[in-house]
Order: sequence, then C-alpha cells, then structure tokens
Amino acid sequence: MKSGVMQPERLGEVCMSDVILTVADVADRLKVQPKTVRKFIQAGALKASNIGTRKRPRYAIREAFLEAFLEARAVTGIEEEGEE
Repeated sequence: MKSGVMQPERLGEVCMSDVILTVADVADRLKVQPKTVRKFIQAGALKASNIGTRKRPRYAIREAFLEAFLEARAVTGIEEEGEE
C-alpha cells in the first residue's frame, strides 16, 4: 500500500473515488430487471446502502460491492445438472 493513499478496492472504507451505482445502473450491467437487483439486496447477496427510508428504500451500490457480488458467483467450468 502506498503511504497516504486510500485504496478504493477496500470494501470497508469510503473513498471519494468510489463509483456509486443505482439499482437501474446495476440492472443494466447485469442485463436483469431492477426488481431482481432489489431482491439480491434484500436477500443480503448484494451489499448496498439505503439512502431512502424504510418505507421507500433507495439503494446506492458501490462498484466494489458489485464486483464482489460477481466474483462470489464466478464459475470455473460448465456445471451439468445432476452431477455431484
């Protein structure tokens, strides 16, 4: 780590260079409906910050959180149904 420089890839720290995405942004990137992204967030699979209210949530997703979400779901080969 370079001294005095915050590393944006560190998930626990806020850095001004963090890219913040909306639910619509993430949905566009993943080619899914925004409703699917909200389900990932509500299930705890995709980390996000609620910048709205409990009654009407509005989520902000750091790009690093999206990358971690995708990395956790990466596959290394073709999985066939029924194989163990």
